[in-house]
Amino acid sequence: MNGKTALITGGSEGIGLACAKKLYDQGYAVCLLSRSPEKLEAAAGKLTGGSQEADSHILLIPCDVTQKSQAARAVGRMAEKWGRIDVLINSAGCSMHAPSSFEDVDQEEYTRILRTNTDGTFWTTQAVLPLMKQREKGFILNILSTAAHAAGAGNAPYSASKFAAKALTDTLVQEYRGTDIRISSISPGPVSTTIWSHKTTPPDKALMMKMLRPQDIADIAAFLLALPDHVHIRDLEVTPWKMA
Repeated sequence: MNGKTALITGGSEGIGLACAKKLYDQGYAVCLLSRSPEKLEAAAGKLTGGSQEADSHILLIPCDVTQKSQAARAVGRMAEKWGRIDVLINSAGCSMHAPSSFEDVDQEEYTRILRTNTDGTFWTTQAVLPLMKQREKGFILNILSTAAHAAGAGNAPYSASKFAAKALTDTLVQEYRGTDIRISSISPGPVSTTIWSHKTTPPDKALMMKMLRPQDIADIAAFLLALPDHVHIRDLEVTPWKMA
């Protein structure tokens, strides 16, 4: 292992798991956060290639990052175990079950999406920053969306949540520019993950095949991490080439 550590929210599946696998394979100790203990256990098996042996370089913490207290406790547990947090990847996210006109959006769905995509990013980052400031070094990567740059009809809560997460990212860049705590984001277009299975009308297999893969985003995350300290990329917008 390389002595570095990474905290990944939404780490049990999709982009978060792909990022965790990439960094774990590069020698990082990784801490995965997810609401589901069962999904976390399954994710650990994927990191280790199915090995059932406990790995001291993997920490699994069931956590609802929309709750400030839970995010803070999770960060505290990781710091207690390894004494440092080098990388934070905010990957926890959710989307609408079906397109909905602005007038028809219900409060429950609006709240669910904003709390996960925006609040979760805010509270986890707020908890991690003091540790990075103490070490005077760190890297924070927020997984946004192309919806953070261009809103679409029928998608108001999701677009609002990602625009807000982008604003948080931009604020952090302004506050920490010139320090050794770097902040970047990736804004993917459609990615082939299980999030689509929760849609009222899931896309067909042919369309899914044209989407980005979680590994694509993990590769870009690793690229950003590998940049020299004096180089900063604020955001990378990534889209599938063969989707209209």
